[in-house]
Amino acid sequence: MSKDPLPRRLARWLLGGFMIFAGLAHLTFARQAFRAQVPPWLPLPPDAVVVASGLVEIGLGLALLLWGGQRVGWVLAVFFVLVFPGNLPSLYTTAMPSGLTLTWPGGCGCCFSRC
Repeated sequence: MSKDPLPRRLARWLLGGFMIFAGLAHLTFARQAFRAQVPPWLPLPPDAVVVASGLVEIGLGLALLLWGGQRVGWVLAVFFVLVFPGNLPSLYTTAMPSGLTLTWPGGCGCCFSRC
């Protein structure tokens, strides 16, 4: 039995499940959308970046579920910092570099702007 308090365990399981889901999305149904978020200045093929980040997300999600602990949390925090540049285009516009448009049902398309 884990010594972590229940709220921490639940948060770890939720984040681990989300990371596995996001990783599977990178490899399947949302692959095109994730390719659109790869910064053009990155000297790697966008599809390779999406596949690699998806596999890393699945691995980090499994690590959270199986081992947890602060070490996994720190690795996950570093991963989030590394992938942050891919999220910047959606912060400023709803049009992604590839021309893909992000829209939210019933909204203006960008949760950071005033509609």
